[in-house]
Amino acid sequence: TSSLGMDETKALMDIVRNLRNRGIGIVYISHYLEEIFEIGDRVTVLKDGRSMGTFSIENITVEEIIRKMVGRDASLFYRRRKVDIGDFALEVNNITSWGVVDNVTFSVRKGEIFGIGGLVGSGRSELVNILFGADRADEGEIVLNGKKLKVKSPQDAVKHGIALITEDRKKLAMLGGRDIVENTALVHSENFKGFLLDRKEEDKLTDDIVNKLSVAAQDKSQKIEELSGGNQQKVIIGRWLIDDSDVYIFDEPTKGVDIGAREQIYELIIELAERGKCIIMVSSDMPELLSMSDRIGVMRNGRLVDIVQNKDIQEEDMIKRFIGV
Repeated sequence: TSSLGMDETKALMDIVRNLRNRGIGIVYISHYLEEIFEIGDRVTVLKDGRSMGTFSIENITVEEIIRKMVGRDASLFYRRRKVDIGDFALEVNNITSWGVVDNVTFSVRKGEIFGIGGLVGSGRSELVNILFGADRADEGEIVLNGKKLKVKSPQDAVKHGIALITEDRKKLAMLGGRDIVENTALVHSENFKGFLLDRKEEDKLTDDIVNKLSVAAQDKSQKIEELSGGNQQKVIIGRWLIDDSDVYIFDEPTKGVDIGAREQIYELIIELAERGKCIIMVSSDMPELLSMSDRIGVMRNGRLVDIVQNKDIQEEDMIKRFIGV
Protein backbone atom coordinates (compact mmCIF):
# COMPACT_ATOMS: atom_id res chain seq x y z
CA THR A 1 0.00 0.00 0.00
CA SER A 2 3.04 2.31 -0.01
CA SER A 3 1.83 4.11 -3.17
CA LEU A 4 -1.92 3.81 -2.55
CA GLY A 5 -4.37 6.39 -1.25
CA MET A 6 -6.90 5.76 1.53
CA ASP A 7 -9.68 4.52 -0.78
CA GLU A 8 -7.35 2.19 -2.70
CA THR A 9 -5.91 0.85 0.57
CA LYS A 10 -9.40 0.11 1.89
CA ALA A 11 -10.25 -1.70 -1.37
CA LEU A 12 -7.08 -3.80 -1.09
CA MET A 13 -7.91 -4.72 2.53
CA ASP A 14 -11.37 -5.87 1.37
CA ILE A 15 -9.81 -7.99 -1.40
CA VAL A 16 -7.43 -9.65 1.09
CA ARG A 17 -10.32 -10.42 3.46
CA ASN A 18 -12.39 -11.92 0.62
CA LEU A 19 -9.48 -14.16 -0.42
CA ARG A 20 -9.05 -15.31 3.19
CA ASN A 21 -12.76 -16.06 3.48
CA ARG A 22 -12.45 -18.27 0.39
CA GLY A 23 -9.82 -20.35 2.21
CA ILE A 24 -6.79 -18.89 0.46
CA GLY A 25 -3.63 -18.39 2.51
CA ILE A 26 -2.12 -14.87 2.38
CA VAL A 27 1.48 -13.77 3.00
CA TYR A 28 1.29 -10.00 3.56
CA ILE A 29 4.54 -8.02 3.90
CA SER A 30 4.28 -4.46 5.23
CA HIS A 31 5.99 -1.74 7.24
CA TYR A 32 2.58 -0.41 8.24
CA LEU A 33 1.86 -2.23 11.49
CA GLU A 34 -1.76 -1.04 11.67
CA GLU A 35 -2.43 -3.06 8.48
CA ILE A 36 -0.88 -6.16 10.03
CA PHE A 37 -3.15 -5.84 13.05
CA GLU A 38 -6.19 -5.10 10.87
CA ILE A 39 -6.02 -8.17 8.63
CA GLY A 40 -3.40 -10.51 10.14
CA ASP A 41 -3.86 -13.70 12.12
CA ARG A 42 -0.18 -14.33 12.85
CA VAL A 43 2.90 -12.15 12.37
CA THR A 44 6.57 -13.02 11.81
CA VAL A 45 9.06 -10.28 12.72
CA LEU A 46 12.28 -10.10 10.67
CA LYS A 47 15.41 -8.20 11.72
CA ASP A 48 18.69 -8.12 9.76
CA GLY A 49 17.59 -11.15 7.75
CA ARG A 50 16.68 -13.31 10.76
CA SER A 51 13.34 -14.32 12.20
CA MET A 52 12.64 -12.91 15.65
CA GLY A 53 9.67 -15.26 16.04
CA THR A 54 6.11 -15.82 14.88
CA PHE A 55 3.26 -14.64 17.11
CA SER A 56 -0.52 -14.66 17.19
CA ILE A 57 -1.91 -11.16 16.64
CA GLU A 58 -4.02 -11.54 19.80
CA ASN A 59 -0.90 -12.17 21.89
CA ILE A 60 1.36 -9.30 20.80
CA THR A 61 1.23 -5.49 20.77
CA VAL A 62 2.63 -2.86 18.41
CA GLU A 63 5.17 -1.90 21.08
CA GLU A 64 6.42 -5.50 21.40
CA ILE A 65 6.81 -5.84 17.61
CA ILE A 66 8.84 -2.61 17.45
CA ARG A 67 11.10 -3.83 20.28
CA LYS A 68 11.76 -7.03 18.31
CA MET A 69 12.61 -4.97 15.20
CA VAL A 70 15.47 -3.16 16.98
CA GLY A 71 18.19 -3.83 19.53
CA ARG A 72 21.08 -4.46 17.16
CA ASP A 73 24.60 -5.35 18.23
CA ALA A 74 26.80 -2.35 19.04
CA SER A 75 29.37 -3.51 16.48
CA LEU A 76 26.98 -2.51 13.69
CA PHE A 77 27.21 1.14 14.73
CA TYR A 78 30.09 3.16 13.28
CA ARG A 79 31.87 5.50 15.69
CA ARG A 80 32.56 8.69 13.76
CA ARG A 81 34.55 11.73 14.79
CA LYS A 82 32.67 14.98 15.24
CA VAL A 83 33.11 17.92 12.89
CA ASP A 84 32.83 21.66 13.56
CA ILE A 85 29.58 22.75 11.98
CA GLY A 86 29.29 26.19 10.38
CA ASP A 87 26.44 28.43 9.28
CA PHE A 88 23.38 27.37 7.32
CA ALA A 89 24.26 27.21 3.62
CA LEU A 90 21.51 25.16 1.95
CA GLU A 91 17.83 26.04 2.32
CA VAL A 92 15.07 23.87 0.87
CA ASN A 93 11.78 25.75 1.05
CA ASN A 94 8.31 24.28 0.50
CA ILE A 95 9.37 21.76 -2.16
CA THR A 96 6.24 20.14 -3.58
CA SER A 97 5.73 17.65 -6.40
CA TRP A 98 2.02 16.90 -6.54
CA GLY A 99 1.26 13.37 -5.40
CA VAL A 100 4.93 12.66 -4.58
CA VAL A 101 6.35 15.07 -1.96
CA ASP A 102 4.41 17.74 -0.13
CA ASN A 103 5.70 21.06 1.21
CA VAL A 104 9.15 19.88 2.38
CA THR A 105 11.29 22.48 4.16
CA PHE A 106 14.67 22.09 5.85
CA SER A 107 18.14 23.69 6.02
CA VAL A 108 21.63 22.20 6.16
CA ARG A 109 24.75 23.79 7.69
CA LYS A 110 28.27 23.67 6.32
CA GLY A 111 29.95 20.58 7.72
CA GLU A 112 26.67 19.01 8.79
CA ILE A 113 25.48 15.52 7.84
CA PHE A 114 21.71 15.80 7.55
CA GLY A 115 20.20 12.32 7.52
CA ILE A 116 16.85 11.53 5.94
CA GLY A 117 15.00 8.44 7.08
CA GLY A 118 11.61 6.87 6.57
CA LEU A 119 9.89 3.77 5.30
CA VAL A 120 10.08 2.59 1.70
CA GLY A 121 7.64 4.75 -0.27
CA SER A 122 7.91 7.71 2.12
CA GLY A 123 9.31 9.99 -0.60
CA ARG A 124 12.98 10.11 0.42
CA SER A 125 14.56 9.31 -2.97
CA GLU A 126 11.90 11.32 -4.80
CA LEU A 127 12.86 14.37 -2.73
CA VAL A 128 16.59 14.17 -3.47
CA ASN A 129 15.88 13.54 -7.16
CA ILE A 130 14.00 16.85 -7.20
CA LEU A 131 16.91 18.63 -5.46
CA PHE A 132 19.22 17.27 -8.18
CA GLY A 133 16.90 18.26 -11.01
CA ALA A 134 16.23 14.67 -12.12
CA ASP A 135 12.54 15.28 -11.31
CA ARG A 136 10.64 18.56 -11.44
CA ALA A 137 9.11 20.39 -8.49
CA ASP A 138 5.70 22.02 -8.92
CA GLU A 139 6.38 24.49 -6.11
CA GLY A 140 9.19 25.58 -3.79
CA GLU A 141 12.74 26.86 -4.02
CA ILE A 142 16.34 25.88 -3.32
CA VAL A 143 18.72 28.49 -1.92
CA LEU A 144 22.48 27.89 -1.68
CA ASN A 145 24.79 30.41 0.02
CA GLY A 146 22.08 33.07 -0.20
CA LYS A 147 21.45 32.58 -3.92
CA LYS A 148 18.17 31.17 -5.24
CA LEU A 149 18.91 28.38 -7.71
CA LYS A 150 17.08 27.33 -10.85
CA VAL A 151 17.48 23.56 -10.94
CA LYS A 152 15.50 22.18 -13.86
CA SER A 153 17.93 19.42 -14.84
CA PRO A 154 20.93 17.50 -13.45
CA GLN A 155 23.14 19.75 -15.61
CA ASP A 156 21.80 22.75 -13.68
CA ALA A 157 22.50 20.98 -10.39
CA VAL A 158 26.08 20.16 -11.40
CA LYS A 159 26.63 23.75 -12.51
CA HIS A 160 25.39 25.01 -9.13
CA GLY A 161 27.61 22.60 -7.17
CA ILE A 162 25.10 19.90 -6.21
CA ALA A 163 26.26 16.26 -6.42
CA LEU A 164 24.06 13.14 -6.18
CA ILE A 165 25.30 9.63 -5.49
CA THR A 166 22.20 7.66 -6.49
CA GLU A 167 20.54 4.75 -4.74
CA ASP A 168 20.79 2.35 -7.72
CA ARG A 169 24.32 2.64 -9.06
CA LYS A 170 23.89 -0.02 -11.76
CA LYS A 171 20.72 1.50 -13.20
CA LEU A 172 21.31 5.21 -12.61
CA ALA A 173 25.05 5.85 -12.20
CA MET A 174 27.28 3.33 -13.95
CA LEU A 175 28.15 3.44 -17.64
CA GLY A 176 28.01 -0.29 -18.33
CA GLY A 177 30.51 -1.64 -20.83
CA ARG A 178 32.76 1.37 -20.23
CA ASP A 179 36.05 1.49 -18.38
CA ILE A 180 36.97 3.06 -15.05
CA VAL A 181 38.38 6.18 -16.76
CA GLU A 182 35.13 7.05 -18.54
CA ASN A 183 33.07 6.36 -15.43
CA THR A 184 35.37 8.44 -13.22
CA ALA A 185 35.84 11.43 -15.55
CA LEU A 186 32.17 11.63 -16.52
CA VAL A 187 31.16 14.71 -14.49
CA HIS A 188 34.47 16.49 -15.17
CA SER A 189 33.97 15.91 -18.90
CA GLU A 190 30.45 17.35 -18.62
CA ASN A 191 31.99 20.53 -17.19
CA PHE A 192 34.79 20.63 -19.78
CA LYS A 193 34.68 23.81 -21.87
CA GLY A 194 36.65 22.73 -24.93
CA PHE A 195 35.57 20.87 -28.07
CA LEU A 196 37.84 17.86 -27.53
CA LEU A 197 38.30 15.79 -24.39
CA ASP A 198 41.75 15.78 -22.81
CA ARG A 199 42.39 12.04 -22.46
CA LYS A 200 45.73 12.56 -20.71
CA GLU A 201 44.02 14.69 -18.08
CA GLU A 202 41.26 12.09 -17.69
CA ASP A 203 43.87 9.36 -17.17
CA LYS A 204 45.70 11.43 -14.55
CA LEU A 205 42.51 12.36 -12.67
CA THR A 206 41.42 8.71 -12.67
CA ASP A 207 44.81 7.59 -11.32
CA ASP A 208 44.46 10.15 -8.52
CA ILE A 209 40.97 8.91 -7.58
CA VAL A 210 41.90 5.22 -7.80
CA ASN A 211 44.84 5.84 -5.44
CA LYS A 212 42.96 8.17 -3.08
CA LEU A 213 40.01 5.81 -2.68
CA SER A 214 42.02 2.57 -2.85
CA VAL A 215 39.92 1.23 -5.72
CA ALA A 216 40.85 -2.44 -6.19
CA ALA A 217 41.17 -2.87 -9.95
CA GLN A 218 43.57 -4.67 -12.27
CA ASP A 219 43.89 -1.59 -14.45
CA LYS A 220 41.98 1.64 -15.04
CA SER A 221 40.98 0.28 -18.47
CA GLN A 222 38.98 -2.44 -16.71
CA LYS A 223 35.20 -2.38 -17.24
CA ILE A 224 33.38 -0.98 -14.21
CA GLU A 225 30.97 -3.93 -13.97
CA GLU A 226 33.95 -6.23 -13.39
CA LEU A 227 34.65 -4.54 -10.04
CA SER A 228 33.12 -5.53 -6.71
CA GLY A 229 30.10 -3.57 -5.46
CA GLY A 230 32.22 -1.57 -3.01
CA ASN A 231 34.74 -0.58 -5.67
CA GLN A 232 32.00 0.36 -8.11
CA GLN A 233 30.58 2.67 -5.45
CA LYS A 234 34.01 4.23 -4.83
CA VAL A 235 34.31 5.04 -8.55
CA ILE A 236 30.83 6.63 -8.53
CA ILE A 237 31.70 8.75 -5.48
CA GLY A 238 35.13 9.55 -6.93
CA ARG A 239 33.66 11.17 -10.04
CA TRP A 240 32.14 13.84 -7.79
CA LEU A 241 35.39 14.50 -5.93
CA ILE A 242 37.30 15.67 -9.03
CA ASP A 243 35.35 18.91 -9.36
CA ASP A 244 34.49 20.57 -6.07
CA SER A 245 30.78 20.65 -5.15
CA ASP A 246 29.10 22.47 -2.27
CA VAL A 247 26.30 19.98 -1.59
CA TYR A 248 26.75 16.20 -1.60
CA ILE A 249 23.62 14.04 -1.58
CA PHE A 250 24.17 10.36 -0.74
CA ASP A 251 21.16 8.13 -1.42
CA GLU A 252 21.79 4.75 0.29
CA PRO A 253 25.60 5.25 0.10
CA THR A 254 26.58 1.74 1.29
CA LYS A 255 23.84 -0.38 -0.29
CA GLY A 256 25.32 -3.70 -1.44
CA VAL A 257 28.78 -2.80 -0.09
CA ASP A 258 30.98 -4.97 2.15
CA ILE A 259 31.99 -3.85 5.64
CA GLY A 260 35.52 -2.75 4.66
CA ALA A 261 34.37 -0.51 1.79
CA ARG A 262 31.52 0.73 3.98
CA GLU A 263 33.90 2.23 6.53
CA GLN A 264 35.98 3.82 3.75
CA ILE A 265 32.83 5.45 2.36
CA TYR A 266 31.95 6.74 5.84
CA GLU A 267 35.43 8.28 6.10
CA LEU A 268 34.96 9.99 2.72
CA ILE A 269 31.65 11.47 3.85
CA ILE A 270 33.23 12.75 7.09
CA GLU A 271 36.17 14.25 5.16
CA LEU A 272 33.72 16.15 2.96
CA ALA A 273 31.99 17.44 6.10
CA GLU A 274 35.36 18.54 7.50
CA ARG A 275 35.87 20.56 4.31
CA GLY A 276 32.65 22.46 5.06
CA LYS A 277 30.39 20.70 2.56
CA CYS A 278 26.65 20.30 3.12
CA ILE A 279 25.87 16.58 3.30
CA ILE A 280 22.42 15.03 2.82
CA MET A 281 22.35 11.28 3.48
CA VAL A 282 19.30 9.13 2.75
CA SER A 283 19.51 5.70 4.36
CA SER A 284 17.31 2.71 5.17
CA ASP A 285 20.11 1.32 7.36
CA MET A 286 19.21 2.45 10.87
CA PRO A 287 22.68 1.92 12.42
CA GLU A 288 24.14 3.95 9.52
CA LEU A 289 21.59 6.74 9.94
CA LEU A 290 22.14 6.98 13.71
CA SER A 291 25.93 6.60 13.46
CA MET A 292 26.54 9.26 10.80
CA SER A 293 23.85 11.94 11.09
CA ASP A 294 23.98 15.17 13.09
CA ARG A 295 20.24 15.67 12.58
CA ILE A 296 17.66 13.34 11.03
CA GLY A 297 14.67 14.39 8.95
CA VAL A 298 11.76 11.95 9.15
CA MET A 299 9.81 11.40 5.91
CA ARG A 300 6.33 9.88 5.99
CA ASN A 301 3.81 9.78 3.14
CA GLY A 302 5.72 12.37 1.13
CA ARG A 303 6.02 14.87 3.97
CA LEU A 304 8.91 15.83 6.23
CA VAL A 305 7.08 15.31 9.52
CA ASP A 306 9.92 15.85 12.00
CA ILE A 307 13.58 16.85 12.33
CA VAL A 308 15.36 15.14 15.22
CA GLN A 309 18.62 16.15 16.91
CA ASN A 310 20.73 12.99 16.97
CA LYS A 311 21.60 13.01 20.66
CA ASP A 312 21.08 9.76 22.58
CA ILE A 313 18.13 8.87 20.36
CA GLN A 314 17.18 5.20 20.28
CA GLU A 315 16.48 3.08 17.22
CA GLU A 316 13.12 2.10 18.65
CA ASP A 317 12.09 5.75 18.91
CA MET A 318 13.08 6.43 15.29
CA ILE A 319 11.09 3.45 14.00
CA LYS A 320 8.02 4.74 15.87
CA ARG A 321 8.47 8.11 14.13
CA PHE A 322 8.87 6.42 10.73
CA ILE A 323 5.71 4.36 11.22
CA GLY A 324 3.75 7.15 12.86
CA VAL A 325 2.95 5.27 16.05
